[in-house]
Amino acid sequence: MLKRKAYQRLEDWKRYKTKQALLVKGARQVGKTTLVRQFAADNYGILAEVNFFDNKTAKETVMRAIDADDLLLRLSVLSGKELEAGKTLVFLDEIQECGADLLTWIKMLLERTDYDYILSGSLLGLEVSNISSLPVGFLQEVTLYPLDFEEFCWASGIGKTALEAVSACMESLTPVPDYLHDKLTDTFYRYLLVGGMPDVVQAFVDNNDLLRARNLQRGIVNMYKMDMAKYVSDTLEARQVQMVYESIPSQLNSENKRFKYARLGKSLRFANLEFAFDWLEHVGVALPAFRVNEPTFPLAAHEDRNMLKLYANDVEGQQGGIDLCEIKSGKNYRRHSALDNLLTTKNYNFEHVYVFHDGNVDTPGAFEGVTYLPIYMMGMALG
Repeated sequence: MLKRKAYQRLEDWKRYKTKQALLVKGARQVGKTTLVRQFAADNYGILAEVNFFDNKTAKETVMRAIDADDLLLRLSVLSGKELEAGKTLVFLDEIQECGADLLTWIKMLLERTDYDYILSGSLLGLEVSNISSLPVGFLQEVTLYPLDFEEFCWASGIGKTALEAVSACMESLTPVPDYLHDKLTDTFYRYLLVGGMPDVVQAFVDNNDLLRARNLQRGIVNMYKMDMAKYVSDTLEARQVQMVYESIPSQLNSENKRFKYARLGKSLRFANLEFAFDWLEHVGVALPAFRVNEPTFPLAAHEDRNMLKLYANDVEGQQGGIDLCEIKSGKNYRRHSALDNLLTTKNYNFEHVYVFHDGNVDTPGAFEGVTYLPIYMMGMALG
């Protein structure tokens, strides 16, 4: 079992909730089902699990319930578990398969507070978004992503003490000891190769077999492509979604990594492909980063949606204040003219200014407040 940061979110939900279900969202294969099962094993005597993926019988059985008691009986039969008050977690998995009637029976369940309820969905249908319209107090949400670098370190045997030492070096701006710096640098590049999908990480950790990890990665990519055909009803839009998704590696391989529509078709613009970008972002398969014309809050107000970079989903989302960062490679990491120009053009009062590179912690740059950090510290600095 891989250690996940989101586990703490589930523990907090159980500790502080009142009349609330928990919705665990995220792209397929990011580990939602495994996380909930482990949480149930640690905290409940009974797990009543119903998975609706490709399960027509389960969907029809649930949708015919007439009240909360009838629904709980049906779930008990479907899960093969006797429900006991105060001891049972009811886990409804792949709920995006259940259609628009989903809200009705979720509200039924929440009338019975003697059981705990966790819902999980892969964001493949609008129904998962619609669940968010439940009245305030009925639902908490947790979004699960692939493993971030710190979680990958845990899986690789790099423990809390070592990572705390790295964090202390970052805070004090002192170099990381060579033995630890070399280990983390090597682990970071392994992370770039393996990614953060739990099944892939587990296979790599267990066997140290990069070829097997690559085969699992290809399987996940192929599954995503099949989902595009299955869940996008319009044939043209489905093809556009797949076309945009398949172009991500080549787009990121360009010099400035900016998404260029002309590579997909001479006359294409963002407006032609907006559905594809929105769908990929909505299901968690890709993460767009739009250019902003002014780096001030709210960023969305200064967003230029015609200029973006599109990344695959194997990276953790970041939230918080505006931190300016630049990624550099090689020995010339102190040369960053674009960053220098931005810092001297106008006082934006950035909370932090980072340059990440493949060396160790370095002294501040020519401009006060510019911090040079090893690439593997990115998650610590921006998290």
